[in-house]
Amino acid sequence: MAEGRSQGLSLDSMGGFVHYSLDKIQKLSKGSRDNKLRAAVVDVNKRIFSAFQKDRTKARKDKDGDKYFLPFKLALNYERPNLKMLHTSLDAIQKLIAYGYLSGESYVDENVYPPTELDSQKAKVDRKGSQKKKLIDVLVETIYMCSTKIDDDQVQIQVIKTLITAVQSKTCNVHGNSILLAVRSCYHIYLTARNTSNQTTARAILTQMLNVVFTRMEKQAVDLQIERKKVAAKRLAASASSEKAKMNGETAKTPKASKEEAPEEKEKTEKPEGKAEGAKDIAKTIVKDLVDKVAKDKTTETKVEEKVKESKEKKVKTPKTPKTPKTPKESKLHKLALKLNLMQNDAYLLFRALTQLSMKKIPATVDPVAIKSKALALELLLSVLQNSGQMLRTHPKFVGFIKDKLVRSLLQNCVSSIPRIYKMAAPMFVALVAQFKPQMKYEIGVILNNIFLSMLANPMSSYMQKSMAVVILLRLCKDPQTMVELFLNFDCDPDSKDKIFEAIINQLEKVAQGRFISESLMSPQNEASLRRNALEALGHVMNSLIKWCMELKKESARIARREGKYNKEGEDEASESDTPDARMSVARPAFSAQYNKQKERRNLIEKGILMFNRKPKHGIKYLVSNGLLILEPQLVSDFLKSQKKLSKSAIGEYLGEDKDFNKKVLYKYIEDLDFTGMHFDEALRYFLKGFRLPGEGQKIDRMVVKFADQYTTNNPFDKGGKFRTADGAYILAYSTIMLHTDLHNPGVKVKMSKEQFINMNRGIDDGNDIDPVFMSQLYDKIQQEEIHMTDNAPSEWENAASLNPRKRQTMFQKQTENLIKRTESLIRRKPRVRKSLMPKGEGKDGNADETKEQAQAADKKVKEGGVGEDLDEWYDATHADLESLKPMFDILWCPAFATFSLVLKENKDPRVGKLCLENYRSAVQLSSLFGMDTPRDAFMKSLQHFSLLGTSKPLGYKNIEAIKMLLHIAYTEGDYLKDSWGVVLQCVSEYDKLMQRSPASQSSVDVFDSRREKETKKSRRQMTKEQQIHLQNAEILRAQLDPALVDRVFTHSAHLNSEAIEAFVQNLTDVSHSEIYARNETPRVFSLQKIVEITYYNMNRIRLVWTRIWNILSAYFAKAGCHANLQVSLYSIDSLRQLAMKFLEKDELAHYHFQKQFLKPFEMIMENTKSLESKALIIQCISRMVLGRVSNVRSGWKSVFVVLRIAANDGDKSLVQAAFALMERIMLNYFSLISNTLGECVATLGSFASNIFTNISLKSLDYMAKCANFLAIECKKEIVDCKKPKNEDGKKTAASPKQEVTTHFPSWISLFKNCSIMITDKRMPLQTKALDLLFKLLTEHGNLFNLASWEEIFHKVLFRIFDGVTMSQVGPPPPKPPSNTVRGEPPPPRRLAPVSPDWIKTTCLKTMTSLVKLFGQYQSKINKLLPDVLALINSCIIQGNINLAQIGIQCWKELMALCGAKFNDDNWKLVFDSLQSLFGQTLPQELQAPRLRKSLGLPAQSPRSAKGGWSEQKGADEERRSNNPAKPPKPEEKNPERVRGDLIGPSRVRAKCEIHRQMLKASFTVFVDFYKNFKQQHVESMLATFRKTIEFLSVFNSDVDLQTKLFQAGFKSHNGGVFTMIDQEVQAYKFYLKMLQIMYRGDNPNFEDSASAELRLREIGITIFDRYLEAVKQVDKKSQKGGTESLGNIVCTIIDGFCEYKEAQLKSNMPTFFPLVISLVEHGGMTVRSSVAGFLRKRISPMLPFDVKASEERKEGVKE
Repeated sequence: MAEGRSQGLSLDSMGGFVHYSLDKIQKLSKGSRDNKLRAAVVDVNKRIFSAFQKDRTKARKDKDGDKYFLPFKLALNYERPNLKMLHTSLDAIQKLIAYGYLSGESYVDENVYPPTELDSQKAKVDRKGSQKKKLIDVLVETIYMCSTKIDDDQVQIQVIKTLITAVQSKTCNVHGNSILLAVRSCYHIYLTARNTSNQTTARAILTQMLNVVFTRMEKQAVDLQIERKKVAAKRLAASASSEKAKMNGETAKTPKASKEEAPEEKEKTEKPEGKAEGAKDIAKTIVKDLVDKVAKDKTTETKVEEKVKESKEKKVKTPKTPKTPKTPKESKLHKLALKLNLMQNDAYLLFRALTQLSMKKIPATVDPVAIKSKALALELLLSVLQNSGQMLRTHPKFVGFIKDKLVRSLLQNCVSSIPRIYKMAAPMFVALVAQFKPQMKYEIGVILNNIFLSMLANPMSSYMQKSMAVVILLRLCKDPQTMVELFLNFDCDPDSKDKIFEAIINQLEKVAQGRFISESLMSPQNEASLRRNALEALGHVMNSLIKWCMELKKESARIARREGKYNKEGEDEASESDTPDARMSVARPAFSAQYNKQKERRNLIEKGILMFNRKPKHGIKYLVSNGLLILEPQLVSDFLKSQKKLSKSAIGEYLGEDKDFNKKVLYKYIEDLDFTGMHFDEALRYFLKGFRLPGEGQKIDRMVVKFADQYTTNNPFDKGGKFRTADGAYILAYSTIMLHTDLHNPGVKVKMSKEQFINMNRGIDDGNDIDPVFMSQLYDKIQQEEIHMTDNAPSEWENAASLNPRKRQTMFQKQTENLIKRTESLIRRKPRVRKSLMPKGEGKDGNADETKEQAQAADKKVKEGGVGEDLDEWYDATHADLESLKPMFDILWCPAFATFSLVLKENKDPRVGKLCLENYRSAVQLSSLFGMDTPRDAFMKSLQHFSLLGTSKPLGYKNIEAIKMLLHIAYTEGDYLKDSWGVVLQCVSEYDKLMQRSPASQSSVDVFDSRREKETKKSRRQMTKEQQIHLQNAEILRAQLDPALVDRVFTHSAHLNSEAIEAFVQNLTDVSHSEIYARNETPRVFSLQKIVEITYYNMNRIRLVWTRIWNILSAYFAKAGCHANLQVSLYSIDSLRQLAMKFLEKDELAHYHFQKQFLKPFEMIMENTKSLESKALIIQCISRMVLGRVSNVRSGWKSVFVVLRIAANDGDKSLVQAAFALMERIMLNYFSLISNTLGECVATLGSFASNIFTNISLKSLDYMAKCANFLAIECKKEIVDCKKPKNEDGKKTAASPKQEVTTHFPSWISLFKNCSIMITDKRMPLQTKALDLLFKLLTEHGNLFNLASWEEIFHKVLFRIFDGVTMSQVGPPPPKPPSNTVRGEPPPPRRLAPVSPDWIKTTCLKTMTSLVKLFGQYQSKINKLLPDVLALINSCIIQGNINLAQIGIQCWKELMALCGAKFNDDNWKLVFDSLQSLFGQTLPQELQAPRLRKSLGLPAQSPRSAKGGWSEQKGADEERRSNNPAKPPKPEEKNPERVRGDLIGPSRVRAKCEIHRQMLKASFTVFVDFYKNFKQQHVESMLATFRKTIEFLSVFNSDVDLQTKLFQAGFKSHNGGVFTMIDQEVQAYKFYLKMLQIMYRGDNPNFEDSASAELRLREIGITIFDRYLEAVKQVDKKSQKGGTESLGNIVCTIIDGFCEYKEAQLKSNMPTFFPLVISLVEHGGMTVRSSVAGFLRKRISPMLPFDVKASEERKEGVKE
């Protein structure tokens, strides 16, 4: 070093460092063996000195240390090691690499660096193919040899440091075999080092090396991808610019120079594309060839150079690619691709080497080093898998290797009996699932189903292996994405036979519940640990599902926000389909529909299996018809093998059928069995394992024949088989079956011996004997082990617990080997297209034949050796939505519920109990997320069960925890509990009930329990056992349960959503209902008190939600307020008052009615309760509210008035007085506040007015008058405001009729109705005051109403007053026509109900008179109501009540007098039509009823009715009556009761007659008074009415037989004689004649009436005179008085009419009538003669030439 300093060397330069290091090495060299070393050191020093002498600056910058490496190499002499020198050399090499002085890229001369002798023959073979070697390879080989030859701690540490420095160095590239040697060195040090520190360091460095190699590969892949994108972008930009230039050139038509430049530009743009394509092809070729050949362990650098050379030559030979220089970008891309290939090769070599190490079998004599090596390999592989990047997960070479080799290693190690091995394999499988799910879907399913789940179910496996399997499942269950993806890709996949998620859940359920065959040596602690892990796994499944659901919700929210903000950018991002966001944007498959479809399909298959087990051909037919099975022999055979639920007997029957198709299935079934290498009995057992031999010999024969053929084919004689022909195998198979039956049948006493068996089968093999040793072994095996051919063959697992551990372990190893073989076979025979069970219509266009062709094509492709296209499609969890995950929970919740409830019931470990309860919470949360009510209710009710609240059992720790969890769930999941709130609230109620039993509890809610004080004074000795338990439980709860948790349930209700609070309130009311209506218990009001509290908490909710809440509460309060227990009722009412007072603090806007809804319960309680105390309390509450919150009351006044109205109708005086006192206070002090509810106020006053207390009633009427005055003022203001503005001329426009309709009219109607009701009250003062008030108001304020209002007043108020009038016994009149009755039609009578006769006598007349006067006052406005008024009057007249009829007639006359002068033609027509109808109904028509006549023995119609004219008939009747006068005959015994029943009664007939007589008179009066206003049709109508009356009366009066029969039946006149209506008939005649005489005068200006009247008078007069004279002449003088008197009255009427004739009229009629008058003087009676004398004196004497009067005076004087 001194020499170096003299030459100016320093350690900060490479030369100085090398010189310094070599100087140290030279000092450590010894003897002649280091001559080469010393010479090399001298040579290197010379070169260093020379370089510094030539150019010191250049020498100081020199960093190429490869040329100085030889001395360091020679110093690493591992044959004769100098440890100090080795250590120094390694340290120097490590620093040279670290400082970047040693790159190792230079090629070495084999003469200078002779090859090292590695201990692997493979390395020698590889080296023969190498031409040159790099310095780095020599370095690594040398270090490797040092690590293997030298066992020194310091050297090992230095080797490790040097190798990791080389691997991590950026200047020193270690690739290919060198990287393998570096890892191998560290691996060797780890295995052989005696120092634990070295072992730990070596293992850490190995992990670090692997991480470096794989990380560099991934980073290089990313860099290459980025560079490719840049190149692609550049190409795209160049292409765009070229297209743009081309477009510009074509459109602008540039000069020639520009055109010449265009090809050059085009060439420039085309060249990069060509170069890029060439470089891309080169890169692809290099990548493919390098990865394919790297497994042959050739030197990487040599292969790269060869491939580059070949690619260059190929590029030169390609004519399409132009020879253009590479652009910098393309050159960089090419270099990156080459570098990536190197790194991929390194990673692959390491991965393969580690996998091979992990697959090494451990010797039978367990070698610790081998175990250690295998464990380290697994650990390193686990590290690689856990940190795998995109390249490792997706590159075909890596994925293929993992599927082929790593999976095989995993299978071997997972079932290893060495705990350290399978403990390492378990997490490796978890990592494989986590990182390689999309690429290894099928393999994962097979491994899970056939290894881990089978290991759990296998009783032969040890505790550690079961625990490992559970741990694996536990780790899988912790990953939300993994669990969701397992469900989506296996359980929802119709092509997957493994329902992995469902199988995992079912297996975990069995383990957690302890339903597995436990190992006899398994300790209780181990079993508990296993069950606890399974329990945790089930819980983690639920938590994973919850987490993923939350992720889905968050992702959906993010997508929604992104779509709302970035519509355009969202479209751009959607193009990148490899991003998670792009996956989320893809339409999700309907997984739930797929799962449901698959579930339905499985149900159909199970049904088909059941049918097959009963009748095989029917089952196959059913499966084929439903598209579940294709009728192909191969597919049917696969179905028979794959379905484990098929009956073996049914399979045997189906295969043995003598049909062509069944035979084909049998042949396919046996051909698929591989008997290669099997002993004959093993093959026979394997053959008979899948089915049971049928009983028929021919069927068995076909099966055994094919078995023998297949066995011989698989085991030919020339390859070690035992049979020359199949015949021998056939005969031996039969013999073996017979031997088995003989040996194992208890009924066979003498068993076949071995010699007999051998002799029986001599010469069966083509005339030759079978090997006796073989036959002897066969006999022994059949004798030792029975062939089970039945469906219920005992499983080898059933006796597993009774086996000794060694035998059980041997059986497990054997089963494991078979399991691995079967699993590897399944993986190798991975199905591609063919499926035995196909969903219906899965082929193209749903064609099953096409599906069959596809299956056959795929089979052919597989048989030909093609790998086929990998059809596995993996859906990641982001494809799912909540609906897709719902079936997942549907599978989970039933096993979870059974497990958690069972474990919680049986286990006493607090940790396990807490775990179960946490899982309960998760289950409820999932039920809430998916909206599944059944599981939620099940878990909640189970928690209620475990809480033991409401029972008489002592509480323990888990019961307290169950209560806490119940309360916690209510707090966290309250928004989703719905009806399960009832469980929570019931438990809270039971908790409170229990707490009240504690002496320390003195709650106000216990005030109803009168026995409480007595019970609390009892000592513990006096308590029953149940009471003591309750007291103990209460103390435990008080000590361990914070009451704040219970209160939080109610306080948190304010944070529930709208649906949840509604469910909460509903369930709380249900619980409260159960408390107050509890049987055999004192009512409690705890929940009722909580209702009040939660109402306070939720009062600030929006109006819509609060309305729904209050609808529930109001109904409940209404019911509770009517409780039979007075204290409960009063408490409920008081609680309601508190809420109402609180609510009334808020202001209510106009047009809202929520106050009314809030106070509705007061109304309901007031109406339904029978307790006076409750009613009184309600009145007090209402009074307090009105006084306390009167300014805030709006719509609440309605409820106040309703309550007062109900109280007013009560019979208790104190209650009524209290209610009226409040009403008076409102009317006097707060009347201005109730203007909007004046109608309700009036209705309430009406109720007070109608109560039984007269003073209150009269005061109420006074307040009603006050209301009416207020209404009148308001209406007038409204009318003034509604007037239209002035028009353009300045004149006011007329108000429209609608302006009179006011908004206060309903209040008017209410007021009028109440007054009308009072009018019919029994109390006279009230009647009078109400009547006066009603009509006073209508009279004074009638101008405020329009016609529509008046119609409503008349129909709803005034006419209703007369609804109580007694109805007559006449048949019901026709119904009232609608208001739009056509004018001119008679109004029908009103149907009235009975009332008190006193009211008719006292008030009815005044009321109806007032009504008529009111109509007359406002006739011009309400003339349309005339038909209704007439109908009312007519109804009174026709009732049959003489008093009522007289009132009606009087009012009719009053109406005519008041309104007749204003009537128009339509009105008069209506009057006369009404009169005509009235006449018809007041006539006793029942006297001529056919039914009556038949009952009396008379013809149905009178023979004298309607014959000829009515006047002629009258004369004939009079004649007959004169000749045969009716005499009272003797009464006959002839069923008078029946007749009287038909007549209805004599009194009604007489009343009708009297009413009709008065109507005749009244109508005649109207005719006389208003004749001049009539039109001709009116007069004719009146005359026709009188004519019909006269005709009816005449017919009856002339029917002597009818009168006689009626008399005999007991129907008599007032004086006891025969009933007749002669006086009425005479009166009608007289009025009729007088009307004609009035007409004859000609006073009506509307029509010519004299002419028609004259003819009628002349005709009637002549007829009557003639008939009278004839009757007088023929009747005896004794009977003349009774027989001709009525006719004489009529004659007098006619004669009296002559006196009123005008002069001309008299002269024209005298020629006709004067002779008749003279005859009357001669033959008439005294009355007639007197009339004639008066006529002559008055009208005839003035015509005589002398003074008749003077002559009479003289005559009188003479007499005197």
